[in-house]
Amino acid sequence: MSGFSDYVHSTLIRDMDEARQPLIVGCSDTISDAIDKMANTRTGCVLVTDDAGKLVGIFTERDVLLRVLGESESLFDPVEKHMTKDVVTATLSDTLNDAIHKLDRGQRRHLPIVEDGKPIKILSSRSLVRHFAELFPAEILNLPPDHNQQYAAPDGA
Repeated sequence: MSGFSDYVHSTLIRDMDEARQPLIVGCSDTISDAIDKMANTRTGCVLVTDDAGKLVGIFTERDVLLRVLGESESLFDPVEKHMTKDVVTATLSDTLNDAIHKLDRGQRRHLPIVEDGKPIKILSSRSLVRHFAELFPAEILNLPPDHNQQYAAPDGA
């Protein structure tokens, strides 16, 4: 699997077509606005920017479930009240290996790509997996089973 390892350590995020334009809302936009934007584009998050266009937070489907619905909050509250503020980001010059580690370390599904503090792209764990599966189908699809694998919690209902 050295081809895969070499690839993720040498390929930069800027070289990936899978990084897409982010959905952006302002701090004062409502939770309802953010949810509508995510639902209409079938996207799992919006990036929250200040008046200067700098990234100040991320609002995800998980935030809706855990911070909004679970707390009986109003859908007309500003999104900044319930967003995740400590956003882990990457730059176009980071490697795919850097991106994988940033996503994995915090169990994140979305990684904003910034330039001068402003969001320019977003990379999702799903798009990374799809990218790797297309480039390395034999390596990805023919992974041997791990007979010693332990699950932290049972899967399913």
